[in-house]
Amino acid sequence: MSQYQQSITLETKLSLLKSFSRKKIKNGSVQFQKKKLEGHAEIRIALPGSLEVDNIKIHAFPDGGLTRVALYGIDLPGDVKNSFLSFENAECIVSKDEIPHTKKPLQLLYRPTSDEVAGNIGKLENGQEFDAISLAYGGNLVSVTNEHYGPAAQVLSPYVPLSMHDGFESARSRVKGHKEILVVGLGSPHVVHRVELDFTFFVNNNPRSVQVYGRTAKDDSDWVELVKETNVKAYAGNWKAFNIAYPEELCELKLVAIPDGGVNRVKAFSYYNAHGTKRKHDEL
Repeated sequence: MSQYQQSITLETKLSLLKSFSRKKIKNGSVQFQKKKLEGHAEIRIALPGSLEVDNIKIHAFPDGGLTRVALYGIDLPGDVKNSFLSFENAECIVSKDEIPHTKKPLQLLYRPTSDEVAGNIGKLENGQEFDAISLAYGGNLVSVTNEHYGPAAQVLSPYVPLSMHDGFESARSRVKGHKEILVVGLGSPHVVHRVELDFTFFVNNNPRSVQVYGRTAKDDSDWVELVKETNVKAYAGNWKAFNIAYPEELCELKLVAIPDGGVNRVKAFSYYNAHGTKRKHDEL
């Protein structure tokens, strides 16, 4: 049933929607207007006159969410009614409510001491397969282009991931040719024979495709492509392993996410050699 509406509110509490538009139909023509929004806020808009409507449509740019959308008629109290401004003059009112913290941890942070790392390495047997970039064995985050949703070093954690925020995830980009880069260091140079990517909690927003590069410990060594660009979108919510056929010891790995997205864990497997890390590749 049609109702006459004079005002509208939009809430973005706990949300980061950037902007929206109102579709206005006048004299048979269609016009669009944009309105900038702020996260965790409310905006109160007075519509021009009294509009008889059956439904409304809100266009969000570029994406994001709204907590509440409400339509009001003409019977608002005076002081409340005066808080609604025209579409052009309305501004976001940031909520005074504190953003609540989660009751469960989004990740288990793991920051081992050098003694712990030495102890973990000491437990490895000669020839045993292990994750050479794990924090437990001295792996480290060298650099990352974007860690919008959580600490990227979590990709090296030996613990199973707990959520989408437990790993590396970048903000979204609409720039053509965009890519995000994660560089990690091995605890010590090793020959890597397998790289695994765990997308357990990235059921929709893992990268479209990835590339993996390696660099040796030689001075001024160039990045060597270990995995050519590979579409991994089908592995959302799962994991993908790549066999590596590069015979030299590596000291760093570079993961390229195209165009963006996230991964819970990155693992690089080698065989431990108690008498030195270098082994012939055909022995692996």
